[in-house]
Amino acid sequence: MADDNATKEKYTDIIDGAAVKIDDIKEELGNDTQNVGNIGFSLKESGEVSFFAELEKMGKKQKESIEKGREEKAEAAKEKGHKKQTDEATKKTFVKADSASSLIEKIRQIDWDNIRESKAETQGSRFDYSI
Repeated sequence: MADDNATKEKYTDIIDGAAVKIDDIKEELGNDTQNVGNIGFSLKESGEVSFFAELEKMGKKQKESIEKGREEKAEAAKEKGHKKQTDEATKKTFVKADSASSLIEKIRQIDWDNIRESKAETQGSRFDYSI
């Protein structure tokens, strides 16, 4: 930022306005926020603001395992003597727009069927034996 107070105030106002718009986005989406991970904005030197959202849709098996509860899962693993691995496939995407209303529209129009699943690697699932 510049040393100039007017410039500082200008950018502070822009940032405050963008933060209010993010709250508006969350409110407008309402129950549609279940797949929204992060919502944010970026500010260019020119004062232009753009908004973004990182979205993630969990796989069916992953949702079921979360619903059962982590405690129940951990107890079952102790009894069996090993950890039960679950399918942790998720679908992730990133949406960017020049305005809050455009971002909301893009979030609502996501076709999850056209987004590829990615599987999270579990710790220790791969070990390189090569030297």
